[in-house]
Amino acid sequence: MAIHRIGAQRLLREPFVLVTPPGMKGDDPLALLRAAPFIRYDRTSFGGRMVSQFLCRERLTPKIALEIDEIDAIVRMVEHNLGVALVPLAGQWRERAERVRVVPLGESLTFYRKLIVVMRYSWRQSPLHQLITDFLRAAATEAQTG
Repeated sequence: MAIHRIGAQRLLREPFVLVTPPGMKGDDPLALLRAAPFIRYDRTSFGGRMVSQFLCRERLTPKIALEIDEIDAIVRMVEHNLGVALVPLAGQWRERAERVRVVPLGESLTFYRKLIVVMRYSWRQSPLHQLITDFLRAAATEAQTG
């Protein structure tokens, strides 16, 4: 059985942010997480595990209102004043971002979801791989900024 080394290239870094209902006062994300009901990104998902690590690192035990694994649904719950949530600043919910308040975590607290492309290490310099990676990077950047 042949063993192949794997290589990875980062396409994009998506920062996690705190989203709150638009009328919620306060700019300290840790204080808001302590005080408000928390709509939890499912802890069994990749992003949810990142949220768990953040909460553990910051010694936070928020009051969990509900736990779901769909980012758009989480943001919709915030829109309807059911609580606050930690989600990556990415995806379709950004088109409706005026319906929630986005509170950056700040330089010392921000953590990131990374979008990567994985390939055989020996293929990393091939023209086809470079073409596909460049296309994926452009599409990911467009989705993030668009």
